[in-house]
Amino acid sequence: MADHSARRRSTNTAIAAALPEHANLTVVTNSPQACVRLIDRPGIDVILIGGRISNGAAGSLGATALLQIQQIRADLCFLEACAFDPLEGLAAFDAEDAEFKRAMVQASGQIAVAMTSEKLMTTATFSVTVASGVDHLSVEADVAADRLAQLEAACDTVMVARP
Repeated sequence: MADHSARRRSTNTAIAAALPEHANLTVVTNSPQACVRLIDRPGIDVILIGGRISNGAAGSLGATALLQIQQIRADLCFLEACAFDPLEGLAAFDAEDAEFKRAMVQASGQIAVAMTSEKLMTTATFSVTVASGVDHLSVEADVAADRLAQLEAACDTVMVARP
């Protein structure tokens, strides 16, 4: 499980670091690491979702976090996940983490997911959303052409990162 939390931390902070300054954005996150990356950035207001900090999920989870996310409506959600398969959808290894992510999906107009190659074409114990529920999927450059075709058939938009 430690490998998953280490990757999760790097994915969340990488997304936070990639956001442009002076973008007039409000960012809602349950990740303390992402919050730290954004707190002093001009043009970005940060709302940190509170609650019990889960080491495995590297963020706030539980009843308090769930209640707070259910009170927010977002235009776009950058959702981190443990596994993605075109047939099985997006999934998580922890029940509370999956529940929080399902609430985020419900509270958001569009869902964007950045997945590392080792998480693609895999499954995890707890379902978050069906593959077609992902509006924008970003994958690493090393994804094989046949897998890329499966992903493109399942998601609205698939973007491949440059090597």
